[in-house]
Amino acid sequence: MSKSFWNRLVSCFVPDRPQRPRPWTRTARQHTVSRRHLRRTESLESRILLTSGLTEILQYTGGYTVPVGGLEIEIGGYEAGNPAGGSNDDGFDQIQVLSGSTNLSTGVLDIRLVNNFVPNIGDRFNFLQISGGSPVSTTFPLATGMFSFPAGDRYFDIISDGSGGLTLEVKGFLNGLSMVPQLSDRDALGRFLGDYFAAPSFTYTGQMSVAGLASISGNFILEQSNGETLAAGTGLTASMTGDSSGLAVTNATFGLIVSSDGNYALEAAGDASLSGLAGVSLGGTLSLERNSTATAVNRTVTVSSTTAVIDVPASARQFAGNNLTLTVDNYAALQGNFAFDQASGNLRGVATSASGALTAGTVSAGLTGGTLAMVATPQDKLALEAQGTLSLSATGISSATASVARLRYNSTNTTWTGQSISIGGTTATFADLPQSPSLQVLSLQGLSARLGNFVTITGNAAIQKDATELQAVITNASATAAAGSASAGVSTSAAALVLDSTGSRQFFAEGSFQLNIADIGGISGTAISAQNTFASARPSRSITVDGTTVTLPSMTANLQSLAANAQFTVENFITASGNLVIDSGSQTVTLHDGSTLSADVLKIGGSSLTGFAGLNGPASNPNAAGISLHQMQFGVVAATDPANPGRRWLAGIATVESIAAQNLADTTLESSSLALSINRPDSSGALVNFAASPVSIATAAADSITLNTASSEGSHAAAAGTVSGVIAGFADASGSFKIKRTVTDSVARLHVGATNLQAFVGNQAGTDSAKGVQISSGTLGMIVVAGTSGQPARYAVTASGQAGTRGLSDLTLSGTLELQAQRFGAAIDETISVGSGTVRVRHDDAANSTRVTGYTTLGTPIADLTGNFTAESTGTSPTRRLLLAASGITGFVGNNRGTVTTADDSGIQFTNGNLVAVINPNGTWAIDASGSAGVTGITGVALTGTFAATKNTTGTDVNESFSVGGTTRTLAVPKDASSFAGTATFSAENSVFLTGTIAVEKKNATITLADGSTVHTTAVQIGGSGLSGFAGLNAAPGSSDQTGVSLSNLSFGYTLATP
Repeated sequence: MSKSFWNRLVSCFVPDRPQRPRPWTRTARQHTVSRRHLRRTESLESRILLTSGLTEILQYTGGYTVPVGGLEIEIGGYEAGNPAGGSNDDGFDQIQVLSGSTNLSTGVLDIRLVNNFVPNIGDRFNFLQISGGSPVSTTFPLATGMFSFPAGDRYFDIISDGSGGLTLEVKGFLNGLSMVPQLSDRDALGRFLGDYFAAPSFTYTGQMSVAGLASISGNFILEQSNGETLAAGTGLTASMTGDSSGLAVTNATFGLIVSSDGNYALEAAGDASLSGLAGVSLGGTLSLERNSTATAVNRTVTVSSTTAVIDVPASARQFAGNNLTLTVDNYAALQGNFAFDQASGNLRGVATSASGALTAGTVSAGLTGGTLAMVATPQDKLALEAQGTLSLSATGISSATASVARLRYNSTNTTWTGQSISIGGTTATFADLPQSPSLQVLSLQGLSARLGNFVTITGNAAIQKDATELQAVITNASATAAAGSASAGVSTSAAALVLDSTGSRQFFAEGSFQLNIADIGGISGTAISAQNTFASARPSRSITVDGTTVTLPSMTANLQSLAANAQFTVENFITASGNLVIDSGSQTVTLHDGSTLSADVLKIGGSSLTGFAGLNGPASNPNAAGISLHQMQFGVVAATDPANPGRRWLAGIATVESIAAQNLADTTLESSSLALSINRPDSSGALVNFAASPVSIATAAADSITLNTASSEGSHAAAAGTVSGVIAGFADASGSFKIKRTVTDSVARLHVGATNLQAFVGNQAGTDSAKGVQISSGTLGMIVVAGTSGQPARYAVTASGQAGTRGLSDLTLSGTLELQAQRFGAAIDETISVGSGTVRVRHDDAANSTRVTGYTTLGTPIADLTGNFTAESTGTSPTRRLLLAASGITGFVGNNRGTVTTADDSGIQFTNGNLVAVINPNGTWAIDASGSAGVTGITGVALTGTFAATKNTTGTDVNESFSVGGTTRTLAVPKDASSFAGTATFSAENSVFLTGTIAVEKKNATITLADGSTVHTTAVQIGGSGLSGFAGLNAAPGSSDQTGVSLSNLSFGYTLATP
């Protein structure tokens, strides 16, 4: 080590306080010795001239020569000699040469500290003073006691006092670095360190200490080279000081560089060792690193034949190593680039590129690419947290990610959350390590993982190792099956996942039903997701992780079930409620153009469900309007093109065993064949043709429904099937119904259409005793709007079809009838699609009304009555009475030849008439119709006047008034009345005119012609009595030139027969 280096080094440690005055002349006693040799024995006392145990000043004249036995200098204080008032050894020995020369080469300098005195770095002791003699020109051949300080951090060096004498100066070894050699090596080390002897090299066995960090023990080799001090060693041990964990580097290669400016860098690299911390070990290559400079050092030094690499970062003060493995028994093995130090007796550690996992057989769960913070306490307890990227390896689990993965271990029973550790350039913070004596988990924030082809689980997980498995509790959890953006599953506060060392697993989650499909809402209920991949059944069990307990029920072998007891509504139209089965996968689907693709599909099915089709479902909603569905088997599919997730389809199908009208006043419906169907296209309008690629949807453990809707049916959501019921409390109806939801003027409504309609107004519909008016082969249109505040729905109905009667003796209807029911509360005029056509639902009046109208022909025994009919009723079946009224009536008795047209009719008629009738519940009836009399289809015969068709089969006189079509009508028909008669004038061939009461009757007859042949024909018989008239020329009444016979009180009969 160069003298200039050590001189500069000393200046770094000279204290600021001033030195005590050291007077040269003040002594406890002084001796004047002539220049002569003193003979002494080889004992210490004989070879040292100064008195042992007494610090003193000796003066020499005529020169001074160190005795062969050596010179002993005792230092017990800062003042030369023996200061007054103190002890005998509270100063320091001093030789004063007053004249002559001084020879130091003849003996050894022996330096001793006495009086328990330990001088400070920078202190100086002028032990050889040349007052009048020649300056010292010789040197001590040897010195002892130069490295006699107990801490091993300082030493004495011999320097010139500037006046020809010598001074002992206390110098620091290096700031924060000390050496503790064996006693036999201390003197040699002192001579090596000082500039006075300038020893080129030194080897010693002992220790070297880095203050507050480490102690290095073994064999050291030191040498001076190019202004630097170099040290090296092999097979050394570097142990951390100040902690109880026993962190050490064994079998280490050591290197030290001390530069000329007093800075230094060292490294001891070898095998990592951690002892004293039960169940925790450290493996790999570990280095003690210390660098007092602000610049990284990377040097290779060779001292003697020992080579060492010193590669330490700037300002390093740590134990560090890359790719170390920290193993915590029964927990995890963690790898990373570690750095350690100690503070307050704690071993502290940080790591980068950290990885580690909990493992059980083939299963592991942990993290990679993380940072780590750890503290080992003097009580041999450990706090550890590593944070990084999730790494999960388990059979059948894929796409596992987490926003944060943390390995958390705490046996200290102390809270560490929020505390940071900085070592070197690495800072790590305990993010979540609460007080605990036994925390051992892997915590995952924002976990997402796919369990085989079953469900994707999400949430915040805590995982622990237990015997042969990993146990996980997932809080704020969900387990969903998905297809693109569509998903269904369960959301719960806590779920459980058990990963067995063999690769099998169990999963269980129970909580709220979750459904995320476009156009599906009104979601409620509970769901359970359960999976058991073991080949055997598993009993019920509970697991507790990080303070949260979840109970897994018993599970059958190879179980995989995602089920719900829930309710949801599709397109605000169809509501399903009950036990549901959920599944997802892939399915080849055929589009309307014939192309195919492999789609991701989410399937939801259920059987024995309750449901609803209509507005404001479910049926329990007071404002619901539509039909309730019972024993429904239902399936819905959400499909996504995985190559283009924006392409999505929604389709569904359902069958029901029974239905009921919901909140439709006075209306009842029933059906055993109603089916529900949905098929919606993607954004481009392309529909899936499920008829070409049917989809089977599980509805129960051993049941399914097949979605096979043809794309030719177009985009739709509808309920369709054969339905029967009562419309508005008035008409019994049945037919092929179709119900769909639509929006008009921003108001949702139901469009109900029916084809093949059979409607009946009367009593005891559907029985052999039915009596009333019926409509056949008709269509129906019905518009429904939901009520508010619990009020019934509003609706309007228009239906039409072929008119007819049932159970009414001698009454028939032909033509077309229209059934109208107004419960809409406002005028309405809308046209809806029904079958391949349309139905116009029109009601000009807002008032409630229920009636049958139409231009039709009422066939009676006395006449066929054709006109604009209106029928209403009073009461309900089986006591309903039908009230009929008609205007523009044509009454006809004759031969219509079986055609609809009247152009070929022949007979007697009245026109422009009115009709009033009543039909009783028992089928009896009374009718009164009248109009202007006339003849049609018969040449030469005329009839003028007023005619009436009157018949009463009730068995009693009828005389009553009632309202039909908003007009009061009066019906007065005597008991047993039956006639087609009136006051009229009959003329034949313009030569016979008869006036009076004339009656007409139609009969079927067989006529024998002149040639003897017979003809079956319809005969109209006209007759009267008490008639008056004229027969002759110009016989018309009132003619002034009548020529003929005047007739009175005449009985008359006339038959008109047509083939």
